[in-house]
Amino acid sequence: MNTNLNTYKRGENSGWDDAFCVGLKEMDTRNMIIFSCFDDLMQLVNQNMSINSIRTAYHNMVTMMKYSFKEEENYMVNAEHNFDAVHKIQHDDIIGRLEGIDIDLDTVQAKIKMVSEIFYDWILIHVTNFDRNCCAHFFVHQLLNSQLVVGDFPLSLAYDPVVPDHQRQQRLCPGCPI
Repeated sequence: MNTNLNTYKRGENSGWDDAFCVGLKEMDTRNMIIFSCFDDLMQLVNQNMSINSIRTAYHNMVTMMKYSFKEEENYMVNAEHNFDAVHKIQHDDIIGRLEGIDIDLDTVQAKIKMVSEIFYDWILIHVTNFDRNCCAHFFVHQLLNSQLVVGDFPLSLAYDPVVPDHQRQQRLCPGCPI
């Protein structure tokens, strides 16, 4: 399914959509798993399952998000990407907001609505903007630093021998401090 993100409505659409992809297979796979955990949680709520089942599904989703965020941060640091501290603060904020919600039997619907808002903020704002931009930035710098060789001829898709490195970088990654 390919959805225009401008028409994707919180709570009306469900399931993973390729529009959420950021371009790194590992990240996209983890995000799909988180989405699946959220769908499982919503299914349990909609079927009026036991509060213990709902809490377990919620815990699984939050645990997967923590793992995914940590892996994403490690990937960016290990790839020598200039990982922005604001990005980590956003991850910490999302987890903090989710961990601050205690789902109980009397307030399950209200609490799940809060969880849904945080979830949709994560997928529609954080993933499709911050994560995608971070990945694009990373790919540009990989390209800038690449030394592809065809025969004896070094070739970089970003290479233009007449343009100095700093100008080439600004052309490919405007406003980048690296």
